Amino acid sequence: MADSRPETTGAERLIGRDRIVALLVRLLSHGKSALLVGPEGIGKTAVLQTVTARIQREPGMPRPVYCERVGALKELLAGIAEAIAQEAPGFRAKRPGALRLWTRGKLRRLVVPHLLTGRYALFLDHVVPVHGPVERFLESMVDMGRVPIIAAARSLDPGATGRLWWVGWHFERVEIAPLTPLQSRRLIEQTLDATGLALPDREAFVRELARRAEGNPRLITRLCRMAGSPKYRVGGGTSLDLLLLDNRIHALHASIEMARVEERSPRWN
Repeated sequence: MADSRPETTGAERLIGRDRIVALLVRLLSHGKSALLVGPEGIGKTAVLQTVTARIQREPGMPRPVYCERVGALKELLAGIAEAIAQEAPGFRAKRPGALRLWTRGKLRRLVVPHLLTGRYALFLDHVVPVHGPVERFLESMVDMGRVPIIAAARSLDPGATGRLWWVGWHFERVEIAPLTPLQSRRLIEQTLDATGLALPDREAFVRELARRAEGNPRLITRLCRMAGSPKYRVGGGTSLDLLLLDNRIHALHASIEMARVEERSPRWN
């Protein structure tokens, strides 16, 4: 799916990513593209959200079109069309979702002229393997030099992202590193304050979570929010072991469900 305004989650207060955000904004201001690479939960989506919020406030910057887990070209084109239709004059759609009933060729003829005006940037998040028509479409946008692309992926391994490495071989590669221990502590404190949790062993919890989270922002925020449940209270404290176990179970269920969704999704049409 695609949307020019991804849901915000407080990304404007992102910790430890100021330089990356500034770099991406600078690249976009010069019409350049980037590959944003980092493991699951490291904050790629939050960075994209922050960049989106930043460039939407700055005149002369391209309008972001946010695309998530797109494997089929028709799906990508329909999502881009729906995002552009929110603001492009003369862009006709009879009803919500109507554009997804159009043929791939008709969608392409509708979308490409708008993209080539230079007013838009494509943000590709949670990239699934890129092949065939999607690869050729992205290559054509890059070759025409009018559509900057920010693609976020866990790695550039062909098994994970297909031919994305080929499409973006000359893109700026931006690695997202884990948070430092100090940044992890700041995020933990910020999340606990935002959720209003009063843990009986807050200092010990903050110290131990900062050590064991290995700088992963998603893990930190998820565990902080889960920590308020009474089922994690053991011996007058908060059991981080139980929290980590439940998180692993949740992650396993999520990965199984995502594998099912991707298996049902067309990749080559």
